[in-house]
Amino acid sequence: MKWKQLPIEIVIDPDNPDGLTETFIVESVTAATSEWDEHTDATLFGSYSINYDASWDEDAPDGSNELVFGDYPQEGVIAVTVVWGYFSGPPGQREIVEFDILFDTDYKWGDAETSETELGDISVMDLQNIATHELGHGLGLDDLYDSSASEETMYGYAQNGETKKRTLYNGDIAGIQELY
Repeated sequence: MKWKQLPIEIVIDPDNPDGLTETFIVESVTAATSEWDEHTDATLFGSYSINYDASWDEDAPDGSNELVFGDYPQEGVIAVTVVWGYFSGPPGQREIVEFDILFDTDYKWGDAETSETELGDISVMDLQNIATHELGHGLGLDDLYDSSASEETMYGYAQNGETKKRTLYNGDIAGIQELY
């Protein structure tokens, strides 16, 4: 499943309990969108806007692709992406039309500031790392859970201080190029 209407516009709500600045959040998210764009001939992501009243909607689409911070009720979930679209019917009519991302406030968010081969500041969940992964879902990619895929951005597990998902790995690149 993929988007037919590109580029994708996103709405960022920078309100967060960790004191992260609007500038830091925007830079983390736009770095994540750029990472996906760099590996396709398509322009996947367009502009962004800021809306401190944006909301994460898991029940119904509202016409905006929103990235927000909030409390997810299930313990152990770092972030979650809900994707809406037309998933049945003739293949030519199937498409993604919207997504929303929630960064769970059970975690302390920040910049782990490290090389991608070592863990950095383990007191924070790296926002760019997780944003890159979650935006992959918004583009139509699924989680990978086989341990042989642990270097991939779309690997379904992460930990505090991790930054290796900031950049796409071989399988991520192959997947996004197959879609776009």
